[in-house]
Amino acid sequence: MFKIICSETEAVLQDPSFEEVELSTLTTILEQDDLTISSELELFNAAQCWATRECVRKGMSLCVQQN
Repeated sequence: MFKIICSETEAVLQDPSFEEVELSTLTTILEQDDLTISSELELFNAAQCWATRECVRKGMSLCVQQN
């Protein structure tokens, strides 16, 4: 499974189902050194979307900070 994630990282991160992965899966993805992405910002944004969705699943309020 992680070979596909590493070779098709951008597609995986953009897939709507990414926001539904388990925390352990997200953690494992974040620990990979050989992801195929053009920028770590893509990974950060995907993790942020996942975290937002996780808050919604747990009924937590969302705080948005603006600079």
